[in-house]
Amino acid sequence: MHRDQAFAPEAYRGYYSETSHPEMTANHVQHALGYMASLRLMAELLGLPLDTPERELLAARAELGMPELARQTLIGSNTQGVIMDHGFPVDVAISYDETEDILSGIECQMRRVWRLEMIFERLFVESNTLKELVDSLTDELTALKSKRVYGLKSVSAYRTGLGILPTSHADATAAFESDKKAFEANGGKYRIDIKPLEDYLTRIALKMASEQGIPVQFHTAFGDTEASMVTANPLALRPVFEDSAFAGAPIVMLHCYPFIREVSYLAHVYNNAYFDVSYTIPVSAHYADRVYEDALSVAPTTKVLYGSDAPGLPDFFWLSGIVHRRALGRVLDGWVADGLSTQQAEDVARNVSYRNAGRLYDMTLPEDA
Repeated sequence: MHRDQAFAPEAYRGYYSETSHPEMTANHVQHALGYMASLRLMAELLGLPLDTPERELLAARAELGMPELARQTLIGSNTQGVIMDHGFPVDVAISYDETEDILSGIECQMRRVWRLEMIFERLFVESNTLKELVDSLTDELTALKSKRVYGLKSVSAYRTGLGILPTSHADATAAFESDKKAFEANGGKYRIDIKPLEDYLTRIALKMASEQGIPVQFHTAFGDTEASMVTANPLALRPVFEDSAFAGAPIVMLHCYPFIREVSYLAHVYNNAYFDVSYTIPVSAHYADRVYEDALSVAPTTKVLYGSDAPGLPDFFWLSGIVHRRALGRVLDGWVADGLSTQQAEDVARNVSYRNAGRLYDMTLPEDA
């Protein structure tokens, strides 16, 4: 979550769209149903009229600032557990420790997740050879829970694609050496985006996570302006699911739109396949009922996780929590009318809302949350 919560309208709208085109945030995002619903819901949280103009609403939320805005959105949504990775520089976004300070005052647990590409890039800069990098990576990813780390996260989908394939040591070495030359030519700036090296290191991380029973999150589908829906399709993860070396690591696919049915299928087939619909739920808003119908179409209800996402804005804790409850409630009401028992519906709601995440990330959450 960003330290500074004061945004001009166009900047704020950018968090509700994956566009990289300023014309979109200037002329169109404000007319998306999901964005209009989000403004109404934020007005509801802040005690303002539901038709409060956008600029007045943004001024009101900015006046609260961090961390009060985070507290109000978390309390309002009854969020009792946060899974957090830190993908922004600490001068821009609050740290793990600062987040824990906010959460400690509202009885909300946190589990830390490490972003793999940030580790790969840091160790690449520090290493002279691929062997040095791999040795350092192995040390880094050993005994993760003793380091208060309960999950790993990959953004392969937005770099080299989700088709994470076996890569020879020779190919990985050639990629490392090529990147080293480019790194030196670029004045010491590095971003891992060459497939042989990304795949090689990711598979090492997957194996180590599997040995420790640590969940590995994969961004899939939309969620980044660089995403290609061709290479970010979660079906491309099939080789990962088929590899027995990774069977001990729960693979949690994130966001997933527009591939909701595809991830439901994967969770239906593979024991270690899980997914959430974070970001999808608040952005889709009026379509959220359909999202849950597709998500739960064939996937066991022990495989589907609620998620808020909070890409710079604490607003998403509130928006996601409210849209989630209302949409899932409507869907379950329809299924109860069609024969699902009330007890079964309550179990589904609890599984999706918090039990599944509690099991994966080793959190104890109250049964009546």
